[in-house]
Amino acid sequence: MTAVHRSFAWRDVCIYVISMASSHEQRAAVQRQLRREGLHRARVWPGVVLDADARQAHEVLRRLSSVCVIPPELAESPVLPELRGTVGSMAAHLSLLYHAHRYDSCDWVMVLADDVVLLPGFSGWVSRELMPLTSSADFVNLHTVRAWGHRVARSTLLRVSGELSWPAWNGKPLGGKPLRSPNLLVSGYLTWRRSLPLLLSAFGQTEGWQQECTIDQLLSRIQYALGSAGLYNSYVVDAGQSLMSHCAVGPEEVHVFQRSFPLKHSKCSIEHSQIYGNGSRSHMDSYQVDKRKSIKHARSMFSPSQSQSSRGHENYMGTSSTDDKDIRPNILRDRTICKHDFHVPHERVFRRSSGDSFETRPVNTSTSKLGQTSCHLNLSVNSTEERLETWLRLLMKMDP
Repeated sequence: MTAVHRSFAWRDVCIYVISMASSHEQRAAVQRQLRREGLHRARVWPGVVLDADARQAHEVLRRLSSVCVIPPELAESPVLPELRGTVGSMAAHLSLLYHAHRYDSCDWVMVLADDVVLLPGFSGWVSRELMPLTSSADFVNLHTVRAWGHRVARSTLLRVSGELSWPAWNGKPLGGKPLRSPNLLVSGYLTWRRSLPLLLSAFGQTEGWQQECTIDQLLSRIQYALGSAGLYNSYVVDAGQSLMSHCAVGPEEVHVFQRSFPLKHSKCSIEHSQIYGNGSRSHMDSYQVDKRKSIKHARSMFSPSQSQSSRGHENYMGTSSTDDKDIRPNILRDRTICKHDFHVPHERVFRRSSGDSFETRPVNTSTSKLGQTSCHLNLSVNSTEERLETWLRLLMKMDP
C-alpha cells in the first residue's frame, strides 16, 4: 500500500461522544472538558442499551447486518442478558463509524466514551506530539490496555506491526485460561474517515464472531491482520502514558489510580463522581467480582509497560475485564468468555488442532477465504433512506 500523507488539524475532526440516554452528567462532563481544550463541536451519539425486549436487540443487530457492518450470523442469535452491555457497546461504535463513513465530510473522526477524562493539554498532545508522527495513520487508539507494537521515535506511540508476534497468538499454551489480547479498549480513538470502508468491511466479513467477543478484541486482530497485509496503519498509546483515561473502573482500580496516577484519580473524582469506582457499565454490569481476584486484576492493569519487542508481553500494562476468565463467576464463564475462534480478513492467527494454543502464520500464507461476500458497504448517499442515527435515537429515546 502506498503511504498517503494525512495532515491533522482539529478543524478537520468530527468529534463524537458515545453516551446512553440516561447519562446526562457523564456526557456533560466530557463536553465541558472538550471545551476547556478548545474543542467545541462535539456531537453526542446514542449509546445502545439493549433491554429485555428480545425483538429490540434483534432489530438493532439486523439493521447493522443489513448495511454489511456485522455478519448476518451475529444478528441471528438471541442476546444473552449478561452480554447486553458487550453487544450494545459494539453496536454503538460500529453504527457511529458507519454513519461517519456515509454522511460526514471531515478528514478525521474522534470517538470518546462518556466516562473519560481529558488531562490538561490533551488537544496539544494529540495535535503536536502524536499526529505529526502518524502521517499515514488510519487509526490511532489514544488509551490502550496492553499496548503492543514498534515504538515510534521516542514518543508514546506504538505502531501495530506484522513483524511482531503476540505470545498468546503464537504458541504460548493457554493453560486453561482465556486468550489475552493486546491493544484493548475503545475509550478514545481517532480514525481516518476515508479508510473506514476497509475497517467496517473487515468487521462485516468476520467469520465465527460470537456475541461474547467484544469489539476491541476483534479490532485488535483486524488491525494486526490488515496491517500485516499492508492495507491499514494502526497506532496505539499505552494507557499509563495517555493524557486521557476512562473512569468506569472498580474500587480496587480506584486505589491504583490514587497511588500511581493521582491526576487521573483527581479528574475522575471530580468529573465522574457518580460512576468512578462502580466498575464498567458495558462489560461487568451483571457480575459480582471476586474481590481478591479483582485486586490482582487492578494491579496488573496499571503496571508499567515493558519493552515493545516480541518478547516480555506477559507484564504489559493491563488485563481487560472482557477476556480475563479469572475475575468472573464460574456460572457465567462458558457463556461470556470469548473463545477467539473468529477469523478476520487476511487472518494470521489460528487455533491449533490441539485446541490449547494459537499460532501466528506468516504473512500472505493465510488459508482464510474471507472477502468473498455478496454484502458490500453502500458508498452512495440516498437522501430518502432512514439513517441509522435517526432510528437509534428514536429507539434509545434520545433527543438530537
